Amino acid sequence: MDMATESSEAALAMASGLQAGAERAKQLLEREDYANAALEASGALQVLPSLADLAVVQGRALLQPLLDTVMTEDNAAPSRIQFKEAYEAFRLAAVMDPYNAEALMELERLSKLLELLPDDSMQAQTVVEVQEVVEGEVI
Repeated sequence: MDMATESSEAALAMASGLQAGAERAKQLLEREDYANAALEASGALQVLPSLADLAVVQGRALLQPLLDTVMTEDNAAPSRIQFKEAYEAFRLAAVMDPYNAEALMELERLSKLLELLPDDSMQAQTVVEVQEVVEGEVI
């Protein structure tokens, strides 16, 4: 079994467990068993840090090809809108785990990068500035 298959199976198992936990919590809530509903929901929510890590991975996987384009192509760079999906993945990670340092760092770096981009596309000078941010220098 390859890693992708193992990862997919693990994700399906986690999703199934979450769904079952959510269903139990809803049933307990409907029966007005508030204490146990809260406990069940709390237990199911323990996976949020793991899900946040997955959102960071997704964000990086979406972001890296865009950064590669910025770093390698002359005067050709993605528009702001193309970064939206990566930004949203990092934002989701930060919502699920407000202490996720990787998500917070990536959001900060990406926010600075987006400030340099015009709404539609970048011009030559902006490409140089963006490359500095991508390489870790804060302007």
